[in-house]
Amino acid sequence: MHGLFYIAKEGSWVSKLIAFVTKRDKVKGYPAVSHYEHMFDDDTFYSASEQDGCTRFKSGKDIHPESGKWIKVPIALTKDQKREVLGKCMLEEGAKYDFLGTLFWHTPFENPSKDFCSEQGFRHLYEVDYLKTISGKCSPNKLLGMLIHKQEEILKEKRST
Repeated sequence: MHGLFYIAKEGSWVSKLIAFVTKRDKVKGYPAVSHYEHMFDDDTFYSASEQDGCTRFKSGKDIHPESGKWIKVPIALTKDQKREVLGKCMLEEGAKYDFLGTLFWHTPFENPSKDFCSEQGFRHLYEVDYLKTISGKCSPNKLLGMLIHKQEEILKEKRST
């Protein structure tokens, strides 16, 4: 499984606005990102999407991770963890997208009963014990930083054994 992050400068004015609002979370050495997708091993993607207005699955013909517009980060889940994340996605498919939360995620205007892409992605990975940090609100840039840090920890652990 991978985390897939859309590079904000490649997107619409909405992508650029999301990157601007969440700029305090930008990861040093990486471009600002504005959207997150779970990328499953079978080339199926899942996210809460502002363009679709809800949580949804998409196929590889709809999302092109090798186009240069995405940052792809490995997520080393066990088979059981992958199955659990996929199950959560299937249960939540069709849930409304949190439009206000995207822009006002750090204010009282955010709707706690709705998610945006990185908030949902973080929650799934936290609930299967992949990410240990309790994030609260999680911008795409913040989630990118968490997954890069997690990948660095895994590589460091492998080198020491």
